[in-house]
Amino acid sequence: YTGSIHDDTPSFQSVLIGFSTGTSLATASEAQLLAFATLVNAAVESGGVLENAFGTCLLEHLGQVRARKKLWPYLSKVAREKTKA
Repeated sequence: YTGSIHDDTPSFQSVLIGFSTGTSLATASEAQLLAFATLVNAAVESGGVLENAFGTCLLEHLGQVRARKKLWPYLSKVAREKTKA
């Protein structure tokens, strides 16, 4: 997806929607996956709106976008629990 997500002020959710296609994750190197998973894990552990955004806009959809297998080894236990099988 390369178009505008919406015309509103960017939010955590609107930024994470860009990852919902799985394309970015499918072509990521191991170092990039590790760095991204570190961010995801920290966001989930922080709680609040950041945890909600990563959970609902990314982790719940990893299987649908066929990125679960690629990111799974790098996710914390808490982050893995937010994914859907």
